[in-house]
Amino acid sequence: MDTLSTTLLAAIFLPLLGAALLWVVQPLGRDAVRYTALAVTMLTAVIAVSLCLSYVEAVKNASPGEVKVVASTDYPWLSPSISSVDVKFSVGLDGLGVWMFGLSAILMVTAVLVSWQAIKEREALFYGMLLLLEFGCLGVFTARDLLLFYIFFEFTLIPLFFLIGIWGSEDRRYAAIKFFLFTLAGSMLTFLGLLAIVVWDYQQQGHQQFRFGIESLEEAKAYLNHPLLGKRLLECVNAIRRHQGRSPEQIFSPIDAIKFRSCLTLFKLVAGPESVFAEALKEFYRGQDDEITIGLLAAMQPCSTSY
Repeated sequence: MDTLSTTLLAAIFLPLLGAALLWVVQPLGRDAVRYTALAVTMLTAVIAVSLCLSYVEAVKNASPGEVKVVASTDYPWLSPSISSVDVKFSVGLDGLGVWMFGLSAILMVTAVLVSWQAIKEREALFYGMLLLLEFGCLGVFTARDLLLFYIFFEFTLIPLFFLIGIWGSEDRRYAAIKFFLFTLAGSMLTFLGLLAIVVWDYQQQGHQQFRFGIESLEEAKAYLNHPLLGKRLLECVNAIRRHQGRSPEQIFSPIDAIKFRSCLTLFKLVAGPESVFAEALKEFYRGQDDEITIGLLAAMQPCSTSY
Protein backbone atom coordinates (compact mmCIF):
# COMPACT_ATOMS: atom_id res chain seq x y z
CA MET A 1 0.00 0.00 0.00
CA ASP A 2 1.51 3.32 -1.09
CA THR A 3 1.39 6.65 0.72
CA LEU A 4 -1.56 8.02 -1.26
CA SER A 5 -3.64 4.93 -0.52
CA THR A 6 -2.93 5.27 3.18
CA THR A 7 -3.79 8.97 3.01
CA LEU A 8 -7.12 8.24 1.32
CA LEU A 9 -8.04 5.70 3.98
CA ALA A 10 -7.13 8.26 6.64
CA ALA A 11 -9.40 10.85 5.02
CA ILE A 12 -12.32 8.41 4.86
CA PHE A 13 -12.05 7.07 8.41
CA LEU A 14 -10.97 10.27 10.17
CA PRO A 15 -14.58 11.56 10.51
CA LEU A 16 -15.59 8.18 11.96
CA LEU A 17 -12.84 8.43 14.57
CA GLY A 18 -13.81 12.06 15.19
CA ALA A 19 -17.39 11.04 15.92
CA ALA A 20 -16.14 8.63 18.58
CA LEU A 21 -13.81 11.30 19.96
CA LEU A 22 -16.76 13.67 20.53
CA TRP A 23 -18.18 11.32 23.13
CA VAL A 24 -14.86 11.46 24.97
CA VAL A 25 -14.67 15.27 25.03
CA GLN A 26 -18.39 15.77 25.68
CA PRO A 27 -17.95 16.21 29.47
CA LEU A 28 -15.56 19.11 28.80
CA GLY A 29 -18.42 21.27 27.55
CA ARG A 30 -19.96 22.73 24.42
CA ASP A 31 -16.87 24.56 23.18
CA ALA A 32 -14.73 21.42 23.38
CA VAL A 33 -17.26 19.54 21.24
CA ARG A 34 -17.55 22.29 18.63
CA TYR A 35 -13.82 22.87 18.29
CA THR A 36 -13.14 19.14 18.08
CA ALA A 37 -15.69 18.77 15.28
CA LEU A 38 -14.23 21.77 13.46
CA ALA A 39 -10.68 20.45 13.80
CA VAL A 40 -11.66 17.03 12.44
CA THR A 41 -13.53 18.45 9.44
CA MET A 42 -10.76 20.93 8.64
CA LEU A 43 -8.07 18.25 8.82
CA THR A 44 -10.19 15.98 6.61
CA ALA A 45 -10.69 18.81 4.12
CA VAL A 46 -6.95 19.51 3.96
CA ILE A 47 -6.21 15.84 3.30
CA ALA A 48 -8.98 15.66 0.68
CA VAL A 49 -7.72 18.73 -1.16
CA SER A 50 -4.17 17.34 -1.20
CA LEU A 51 -5.49 14.09 -2.68
CA CYS A 52 -7.40 15.99 -5.36
CA LEU A 53 -4.24 17.87 -6.28
CA SER A 54 -2.34 14.58 -6.43
CA TYR A 55 -4.97 13.25 -8.81
CA VAL A 56 -4.63 16.30 -11.07
CA GLU A 57 -0.88 15.81 -11.16
CA ALA A 58 -1.28 12.11 -11.97
CA VAL A 59 -3.64 12.91 -14.85
CA LYS A 60 -1.18 15.42 -16.30
CA ASN A 61 1.53 12.76 -16.34
CA ALA A 62 -0.72 10.04 -17.77
CA SER A 63 -0.47 8.87 -21.35
CA PRO A 64 -3.39 9.56 -23.76
CA GLY A 65 -6.29 7.19 -23.20
CA GLU A 66 -4.93 5.94 -19.89
CA VAL A 67 -7.46 5.76 -17.06
CA LYS A 68 -5.98 7.03 -13.84
CA VAL A 69 -7.11 5.70 -10.48
CA VAL A 70 -5.18 7.31 -7.65
CA ALA A 71 -4.76 5.99 -4.11
CA SER A 72 -6.51 2.71 -4.83
CA THR A 73 -6.92 0.01 -2.21
CA ASP A 74 -8.34 -3.47 -2.84
CA TYR A 75 -8.96 -5.85 0.02
CA PRO A 76 -11.24 -8.90 -0.45
CA TRP A 77 -13.83 -9.34 2.26
CA LEU A 78 -14.24 -13.05 1.59
CA SER A 79 -11.58 -15.47 0.45
CA PRO A 80 -12.36 -17.11 -2.93
CA SER A 81 -11.61 -20.46 -1.28
CA ILE A 82 -14.53 -20.12 1.13
CA SER A 83 -17.02 -18.03 -0.82
CA SER A 84 -18.25 -17.65 -4.40
CA VAL A 85 -19.10 -13.97 -3.84
CA ASP A 86 -16.44 -11.60 -5.16
CA VAL A 87 -16.83 -8.54 -2.94
CA LYS A 88 -14.00 -6.23 -1.97
CA PHE A 89 -13.23 -3.21 0.13
CA SER A 90 -12.11 -1.31 -2.95
CA VAL A 91 -11.65 2.46 -2.84
CA GLY A 92 -9.80 4.96 -5.02
CA LEU A 93 -10.07 8.32 -6.72
CA ASP A 94 -11.01 8.56 -10.38
CA GLY A 95 -12.35 11.26 -12.68
CA LEU A 96 -15.98 10.80 -11.65
CA GLY A 97 -15.67 10.84 -7.87
CA VAL A 98 -12.60 12.91 -7.09
CA TRP A 99 -14.29 16.31 -7.22
CA MET A 100 -17.36 15.21 -5.26
CA PHE A 101 -14.98 13.73 -2.71
CA GLY A 102 -13.17 17.05 -2.26
CA LEU A 103 -16.38 19.08 -2.29
CA SER A 104 -17.98 16.89 0.39
CA ALA A 105 -15.01 17.38 2.69
CA ILE A 106 -15.08 21.17 2.23
CA LEU A 107 -18.85 21.45 2.70
CA MET A 108 -18.65 19.68 6.06
CA VAL A 109 -16.41 22.46 7.34
CA THR A 110 -19.07 25.00 6.39
CA ALA A 111 -21.77 22.79 7.97
CA VAL A 112 -19.96 22.94 11.29
CA LEU A 113 -19.43 26.70 11.05
CA VAL A 114 -23.02 27.62 10.13
CA SER A 115 -24.33 25.56 13.05
CA TRP A 116 -21.88 27.10 15.51
CA GLN A 117 -24.49 29.19 17.34
CA ALA A 118 -27.66 27.51 16.09
CA ILE A 119 -27.22 24.19 17.93
CA LYS A 120 -27.76 24.72 21.66
CA GLU A 121 -28.63 21.20 22.83
CA ARG A 122 -27.19 17.74 22.26
CA GLU A 123 -24.18 19.28 20.56
CA ALA A 124 -22.10 16.09 20.76
CA LEU A 125 -24.86 14.06 19.10
CA PHE A 126 -25.41 16.67 16.37
CA TYR A 127 -21.76 17.00 15.40
CA GLY A 128 -21.31 13.25 15.76
CA MET A 129 -24.08 12.73 13.19
CA LEU A 130 -22.44 15.29 10.90
CA LEU A 131 -19.14 13.43 11.06
CA LEU A 132 -20.83 10.09 10.44
CA LEU A 133 -22.56 11.65 7.43
CA GLU A 134 -19.19 12.86 6.16
CA PHE A 135 -17.75 9.38 6.59
CA GLY A 136 -20.57 7.93 4.48
CA CYS A 137 -20.31 10.61 1.79
CA LEU A 138 -16.56 10.21 1.39
CA GLY A 139 -17.04 6.47 1.14
CA VAL A 140 -19.73 6.83 -1.54
CA PHE A 141 -17.50 8.92 -3.82
CA THR A 142 -14.44 6.68 -3.45
CA ALA A 143 -16.04 3.22 -3.49
CA ARG A 144 -15.06 1.12 -6.51
CA ASP A 145 -17.00 -1.98 -5.57
CA LEU A 146 -20.72 -1.75 -6.24
CA LEU A 147 -21.75 -3.45 -3.01
CA LEU A 148 -19.40 -1.23 -1.02
CA PHE A 149 -20.92 1.81 -2.72
CA TYR A 150 -24.38 0.55 -1.78
CA ILE A 151 -23.35 0.04 1.86
CA PHE A 152 -21.87 3.53 2.15
CA PHE A 153 -24.93 5.05 0.49
CA GLU A 154 -27.34 3.29 2.84
CA PHE A 155 -25.17 4.27 5.80
CA THR A 156 -25.71 7.96 5.06
CA LEU A 157 -29.44 7.48 5.70
CA ILE A 158 -28.82 6.82 9.40
CA PRO A 159 -27.27 10.18 10.41
CA LEU A 160 -29.60 12.04 8.03
CA PHE A 161 -32.60 10.42 9.74
CA PHE A 162 -31.48 11.69 13.15
CA LEU A 163 -30.43 15.12 11.88
CA ILE A 164 -33.86 15.67 10.34
CA GLY A 165 -35.82 14.04 13.16
CA ILE A 166 -34.13 15.84 16.07
CA TRP A 167 -33.01 19.21 14.69
CA GLY A 168 -35.50 19.71 11.86
CA SER A 169 -38.33 22.25 11.80
CA GLU A 170 -42.04 21.55 12.16
CA ASP A 171 -43.22 17.97 11.59
CA ARG A 172 -39.60 16.90 11.66
CA ARG A 173 -40.34 13.38 12.92
CA TYR A 174 -42.87 12.77 10.17
CA ALA A 175 -40.42 14.19 7.62
CA ALA A 176 -37.60 11.99 8.92
CA ILE A 177 -39.65 8.80 8.75
CA LYS A 178 -40.98 9.65 5.29
CA PHE A 179 -37.47 10.46 4.05
CA PHE A 180 -36.07 7.20 5.41
CA LEU A 181 -38.84 4.95 4.07
CA PHE A 182 -38.98 6.48 0.59
CA THR A 183 -35.20 6.44 0.17
CA LEU A 184 -34.88 2.93 1.54
CA ALA A 185 -37.66 1.61 -0.70
CA GLY A 186 -36.02 3.00 -3.82
CA SER A 187 -32.59 1.70 -2.90
CA MET A 188 -33.95 -1.77 -2.15
CA LEU A 189 -35.41 -1.95 -5.65
CA THR A 190 -32.03 -0.92 -7.03
CA PHE A 191 -30.33 -3.59 -4.96
CA LEU A 192 -32.72 -6.30 -6.16
CA GLY A 193 -32.07 -5.29 -9.77
CA LEU A 194 -28.33 -5.48 -9.15
CA LEU A 195 -28.60 -8.94 -7.64
CA ALA A 196 -30.75 -10.15 -10.54
CA ILE A 197 -28.08 -9.15 -13.09
CA VAL A 198 -25.26 -10.66 -11.00
CA VAL A 199 -27.10 -13.96 -10.56
CA TRP A 200 -27.85 -14.08 -14.30
CA ASP A 201 -24.17 -13.53 -15.08
CA TYR A 202 -23.22 -16.32 -12.68
CA GLN A 203 -25.69 -18.78 -14.19
CA GLN A 204 -25.10 -17.95 -17.85
CA GLN A 205 -21.32 -17.61 -17.91
CA GLY A 206 -20.39 -20.39 -15.51
CA HIS A 207 -18.00 -18.24 -13.46
CA GLN A 208 -16.76 -19.46 -10.13
CA GLN A 209 -17.65 -16.16 -8.47
CA PHE A 210 -20.52 -13.70 -8.40
CA ARG A 211 -19.23 -10.53 -10.08
CA PHE A 212 -20.59 -7.02 -10.40
CA GLY A 213 -19.66 -5.65 -13.84
CA ILE A 214 -18.91 -6.40 -17.51
CA GLU A 215 -15.19 -7.14 -17.73
CA SER A 216 -14.58 -8.21 -21.34
CA LEU A 217 -15.92 -8.18 -24.88
CA GLU A 218 -17.07 -11.76 -24.40
CA GLU A 219 -19.33 -10.73 -21.54
CA ALA A 220 -20.62 -7.77 -23.52
CA LYS A 221 -21.46 -10.16 -26.36
CA ALA A 222 -23.31 -12.46 -23.95
CA TYR A 223 -25.24 -9.49 -22.59
CA LEU A 224 -26.21 -8.34 -26.08
CA ASN A 225 -27.29 -11.86 -27.08
CA HIS A 226 -29.47 -12.31 -24.01
CA PRO A 227 -33.14 -12.44 -25.12
CA LEU A 228 -34.26 -9.88 -22.55
CA LEU A 229 -31.24 -7.73 -21.65
CA GLY A 230 -30.05 -7.35 -25.25
CA LYS A 231 -33.55 -6.48 -26.44
CA ARG A 232 -33.94 -3.81 -23.76
CA LEU A 233 -30.52 -2.34 -24.60
CA LEU A 234 -31.42 -1.97 -28.27
CA GLU A 235 -34.78 -0.43 -27.37
CA CYS A 236 -33.08 2.15 -25.15
CA VAL A 237 -30.52 3.12 -27.80
CA ASN A 238 -33.21 3.45 -30.48
CA ALA A 239 -35.35 5.55 -28.15
CA ILE A 240 -32.43 7.94 -27.60
CA ARG A 241 -31.78 8.12 -31.37
CA ARG A 242 -35.21 9.67 -31.78
CA HIS A 243 -33.82 12.80 -30.12
CA GLN A 244 -31.44 13.72 -32.92
CA GLY A 245 -30.74 17.44 -32.98
CA ARG A 246 -30.09 17.50 -29.26
CA SER A 247 -26.68 16.89 -27.75
CA PRO A 248 -26.11 13.96 -25.36
CA GLU A 249 -25.49 16.51 -22.60
CA GLN A 250 -28.96 17.93 -23.21
CA ILE A 251 -30.56 14.50 -23.16
CA PHE A 252 -28.58 13.27 -20.16
CA SER A 253 -26.40 14.93 -17.58
CA PRO A 254 -22.75 15.54 -18.64
CA ILE A 255 -21.61 12.50 -16.64
CA ASP A 256 -24.31 10.25 -18.11
CA ALA A 257 -23.41 11.48 -21.60
CA ILE A 258 -19.89 10.13 -21.02
CA LYS A 259 -21.31 6.81 -19.85
CA PHE A 260 -23.57 6.63 -22.91
CA ARG A 261 -20.61 7.12 -25.25
CA SER A 262 -18.66 4.44 -23.38
CA CYS A 263 -21.60 2.02 -23.69
CA LEU A 264 -21.94 2.67 -27.41
CA THR A 265 -18.22 2.11 -27.92
CA LEU A 266 -18.23 -1.16 -26.02
CA PHE A 267 -21.21 -2.68 -27.79
CA LYS A 268 -20.14 -1.35 -31.22
CA LEU A 269 -16.99 -3.42 -30.88
CA VAL A 270 -19.21 -6.44 -30.25
CA ALA A 271 -21.98 -5.81 -32.78
CA GLY A 272 -19.86 -4.40 -35.61
CA PRO A 273 -19.51 -1.14 -37.59
CA GLU A 274 -23.00 -1.43 -39.14
CA SER A 275 -24.81 -1.83 -35.82
CA VAL A 276 -27.22 0.55 -34.15
CA PHE A 277 -24.45 1.41 -31.69
CA ALA A 278 -22.13 2.57 -34.48
CA GLU A 279 -24.96 4.63 -35.98
CA ALA A 280 -25.65 6.27 -32.62
CA LEU A 281 -21.96 7.12 -32.28
CA LYS A 282 -22.08 8.82 -35.68
CA GLU A 283 -25.22 10.76 -34.80
CA PHE A 284 -24.20 11.97 -31.36
CA TYR A 285 -20.38 11.81 -31.26
CA ARG A 286 -19.35 12.17 -34.94
CA GLY A 287 -18.41 8.50 -34.99
CA GLN A 288 -15.62 8.96 -32.43
CA ASP A 289 -15.15 6.08 -29.99
CA ASP A 290 -14.57 6.64 -26.31
CA GLU A 291 -10.80 6.43 -25.89
CA ILE A 292 -10.99 5.54 -22.21
CA THR A 293 -13.16 2.50 -22.96
CA ILE A 294 -10.80 1.44 -25.74
CA GLY A 295 -7.86 1.84 -23.36
CA LEU A 296 -9.52 -0.23 -20.68
CA LEU A 297 -10.25 -3.06 -23.07
CA ALA A 298 -6.75 -2.92 -24.48
CA ALA A 299 -5.25 -3.14 -21.01
CA MET A 300 -7.66 -5.95 -20.02
CA GLN A 301 -8.92 -3.92 -17.05
CA PRO A 302 -12.46 -4.18 -15.63
CA CYS A 303 -14.95 -1.95 -17.41
CA SER A 304 -17.25 -1.59 -14.40
CA THR A 305 -17.80 1.42 -12.15
CA SER A 306 -19.34 2.23 -8.60
CA TYR A 307 -21.38 5.31 -9.67
